[in-house]
Amino acid sequence: MKKIDRLYIHIPFCKKKCSYCAFHSIPASDEILVEKYFAKLEQNIKENKHQTEALESIFIGGGTPSLLSAKRLEKLFSIIKNNFKIKDTAEISIENNPESLTDEKIHLISNFANRISIGIQSFNENHRSIIGRSGSLKNLYHTLEKLINNNIRNISIDLIYGIPTQTLKDWEHELTKVLDLPIKHLSAYSLTYEEGTKLYAQIKTQTSNESDEISADMWQLTSDILYKNNISRYEISNYSQPDYECKHNLDTWYGGQYIGFGPTASSFDGKKRWTQAKLKEWLENKEPELDYLNKLNRTIEIFITGLRTVKGWKIINKENENEIILDSVFHHNLSFKTIEWSKIFNKLIYLSEINLLNIKNIGKGEMLISATAKGLLFWDEIALEILE
Repeated sequence: MKKIDRLYIHIPFCKKKCSYCAFHSIPASDEILVEKYFAKLEQNIKENKHQTEALESIFIGGGTPSLLSAKRLEKLFSIIKNNFKIKDTAEISIENNPESLTDEKIHLISNFANRISIGIQSFNENHRSIIGRSGSLKNLYHTLEKLINNNIRNISIDLIYGIPTQTLKDWEHELTKVLDLPIKHLSAYSLTYEEGTKLYAQIKTQTSNESDEISADMWQLTSDILYKNNISRYEISNYSQPDYECKHNLDTWYGGQYIGFGPTASSFDGKKRWTQAKLKEWLENKEPELDYLNKLNRTIEIFITGLRTVKGWKIINKENENEIILDSVFHHNLSFKTIEWSKIFNKLIYLSEINLLNIKNIGKGEMLISATAKGLLFWDEIALEILE
């Protein structure tokens, strides 16, 4: 079996929990706990690094990785460099909040990473307050200038739309601000009310103007405005200038293998997926949760996830062979037996008839299958139809 060439590390520490956040994160005030985390992380990496080959990408997420002290960040980068081979061309991403990026941290990060993702979520102070977003954006432009001066030019930001009281005009104003920034990539997510979050509890007593129609309008407006400025959608919620797509995430959507370290981090070896426990249980060596599907169901899962992307799949009908091959932009091939594919293809025909999929014959028994703009917006319906 091919070894894994993509690495994810989860840093669970945050200054405070945002009201919309369903990711595993905890306050970073307990230094003893942070020390235990680092000891366990290094131990797990040493025990499992043999599963990897030279890394194509690294993604450090959270939580808020940049909330770590400069000393801790330096240690984290040393652990990675000392235990993994990293290709010279590897994409190395790290998530940050602008208020926690000091000059010293920027210098350290720039000597290790080449891609920065900054969690802004909203430029509007009222909307930031509604979703419980802490920190100030007053130093954002200074931070971006510092990153660029330290040769970090592949900069992404995260925004959220569909926030209660937010209008379409408000969202247009947010996008206008994006275009004033020296960024290459934008992730724009519709606000979801995840059960167990503070915001989920609040909506039972607060009135929200969010509706599916408004969110859909905001989603379309994002594409329209960014496209005019050479930033195009390449996945449901992700937009970039040409050649600045997040390669780590693209590979994952197309079924690429990855290994994750840290609490709640997931790994996938091509057959099974396993997810680590939350911090307390992870420190106590609780076994990860295993998700194992048979070959056909796993292949269908990857096929559906690949339809989140604008490019979708290229289908190759192999003559004289009882097999259909699907090829992706990363050349991760999927294969179906002809009888399996015929059942799926009938569903794809129906989805194309209701304008959720494009099916284009390109000759020699080959075709391209991708979601339409409507299909990307209603990707859940595509998934449900194929899975039925």
